[in-house]
Amino acid sequence: MVRVREELGAKQLTLVATGGLSGGIVPCCRQAFQLDKHLLLDGLKVIVEREKKA
Repeated sequence: MVRVREELGAKQLTLVATGGLSGGIVPCCRQAFQLDKHLLLDGLKVIVEREKKA
């Protein structure tokens, strides 16, 4: 992630780990992550609810 941050010229990046196995992977990473096991499902729920209104 250091290289990506340098390429983007960003001082700080927010990294998000998603999915059921992310809780086991995040402790092994050097970078700090936000953990959101349900990010994809929450996004799909928003899309479905939006489509129901249309």
